[in-house]
Amino acid sequence: MSEGNNPFVLNPAKQMMDTGKLSLMFSVRQTRSVDIALVAKAAGYDSIYIDLEHGALTVPEAGQICVTALAVGLSPFVRVPAGATDAAGQVLDLGAMGIIAPHISGPADAERMVDACKYPPIGHRSNSSSLPQQWLAKLPLVEVQERLNKETMVLAMIESRDGLENVEAIAAVPGVDVLLVGTSDLSAELGIPGQFGSDTIMKALDRIIAAAKKHGKHVSLGGGIKGGSVSVLKTLCDKGIRQISVGNDVGMLNAAMRQRVVEINKLIS
Repeated sequence: MSEGNNPFVLNPAKQMMDTGKLSLMFSVRQTRSVDIALVAKAAGYDSIYIDLEHGALTVPEAGQICVTALAVGLSPFVRVPAGATDAAGQVLDLGAMGIIAPHISGPADAERMVDACKYPPIGHRSNSSSLPQQWLAKLPLVEVQERLNKETMVLAMIESRDGLENVEAIAAVPGVDVLLVGTSDLSAELGIPGQFGSDTIMKALDRIIAAAKKHGKHVSLGGGIKGGSVSVLKTLCDKGIRQISVGNDVGMLNAAMRQRVVEINKLIS
């Protein structure tokens, strides 16, 4: 939401990470209704991400959810398919406050996404008028560009062996704000699929966190590890993780439905 008479929307997740607090993000894969943003807000999340890589939503549907998220004070992020710079520009114009860029293998991949997501002089994002992030207010172009460059985030996903090897160079790219670790794909790439508590994964996370700290970037945690031990998550947060992607609509609905059936069957058996 904006503050006072400021026509610009602020980015709550960025504010939390910048001040050392933990951001909790909810993933939307199948839900098309804008109500999902209200559900996430009521549950205590500060951000959502709409998944256009693995989900079934369209760009217009993602935009509608983004605008609703802005209105209730959530940071809306969108994961686009790998290298989809056109889609990134579209959803940013429709209300997204950041782009989750999957399969970033090296600095060149990161630079391409930054170029599409940031206005000059950082990148070459195309101008659009009356953006949701400025509440459709008429403002000087230079002011819009400066403010949205500050508030819009690029989250580069580290989820491959190449991405891990090149993580310091990726973190050094101007305009990359967050390294988002895709632990499911990364564990598979490292030959230990699903072994999230292994020394290999912990060492990989240590390496990513160190690279982020060196270059003043944040680290976000996604993939299967987020469903693991709370004590492991606490340890990682103590090391410097500033955001956790805590489940998606399909998985959490399924888990709640199963649990309810178990509870009722216990009562009537």
